[in-house]
Parts: sequence; C-alpha cells; structure tokens
Amino acid sequence: MRRQTIHSLTLLIAVVGFGVALAIYLTHKPEVFDPLTYNPQEQKMYDQQLQMIGGKATVVTNDFRNWFASIWHGRALAGTISVLTIIAILTFRYIALHPDFVIEEKRTD
Repeated sequence: MRRQTIHSLTLLIAVVGFGVALAIYLTHKPEVFDPLTYNPQEQKMYDQQLQMIGGKATVVTNDFRNWFASIWHGRALAGTISVLTIIAILTFRYIALHPDFVIEEKRTD
C-alpha cells in the first residue's frame, strides 16, 4: 500500500471518529448531580452487604461493571469513541506499514 493511501485513510478514520465523538459531546447535556437523591450511606451499606455475601472480589467486580456501563452513555461516550478512534488509527497504521509482520508469505522456490 502506498504511503499516500495510508495517510489518506488515516485522515479519513480520524475525521470520522473524532467527528462522531464531537457530535455526541455537543448533543448530550452534562449529567446533573442532585444531592437530594444521592445518599452515600446507602452505597456504603450496599457495598458492605455485597462484601458479606460475596467477598471483596464481588465488590470490585461490581464497581468495575458500573464503571464500564457508565462509559457508554452521554458525554463519556464521546471520550470512549475518541480513545477507540486513536486505537483504530494506531492499529491500522501498524498493519499497513508492517505487512510482513502480519502476513507471512509462503515462498515456493
């Protein structure tokens, strides 16, 4: 693949990925924190009960699950798409510039 084609495709991936991330960021309003509905004691009690039932690993797993679910909504989704765009660009450029590493050709002499 020619270098000009690689650069053009990289630019296309970047424009599309960051454009979608920007559109998501601008169209979603930030989440409003309501201190009247949040009770930190309820979260502590829930974590303690969860730890008594399943142990510390269950609490850590629950925290990870909640974090992972939160990155796919609202403005956090824009950041997630930006990071995935960067990973896609780096992966594409590596594969395009190092085809011998990815595909080994079989030679018959």
